Order: sequence, then C-alpha cells, then structure tokens
Amino acid sequence: MPLCSSCGGNTFIPRVVVDSAGLQHKLRTESGPASVQPDEVASVLQNVERDLEDYRTEISRLGRQKERLEHYATQLRSLNSPFRKVPDDTFWKKCYGYLHETT
Repeated sequence: MPLCSSCGGNTFIPRVVVDSAGLQHKLRTESGPASVQPDEVASVLQNVERDLEDYRTEISRLGRQKERLEHYATQLRSLNSPFRKVPDDTFWKKCYGYLHETT
C-alpha cells in the first residue's frame, strides 16, 4: 500500500466501488450464460481481494497507532496524579522512616 511521501500517511484508494443495488438487480433479472462475463467478474473479484488486504493492513496499522496513543494518554494522566504533588523531601522522609521502622 503506497504511503504519502510528505507525511507518511496512507494513500489507499479503493479499486472497487461497491454497487450493491446494481449487483442485486443483475442477480434478479439476468440469467443464462450470456449474462455473465467470467473475465470481468474475475477481474473485479481480484480487485476486491486486493482492497480487502489493503483494508486489513490499514486496520492493523491503525490498531498499533491507537495502542501507542492510549499508552501516551496513560502516561500523560500520570503527570496529574495526586501522588506527584507530594514534595520530594516529604516523600523521601516517609520512605526513610518506613525503612527504619521495618528493620
């Protein structure tokens, strides 16, 4: 799947335009060997498979990007943690006191 040279983003353009109404009309009204062009159907199916693979790749890429963003958001939230508001000297005094109490 090609990527944009300036931003690195996806430039995926589907090969197939889904025309469900047109296909349903053909399935209902056309019959017999003259109504089917096997080469045309095979070509469209091949493009559908390529599009599906591109969609799977894009979904996977977006999933990884979402996970990175969620991890980043978690780290940002930790900056607002009430624990981080405790002054360093108070924190270390409590830790030091606790260590001496347990030994």
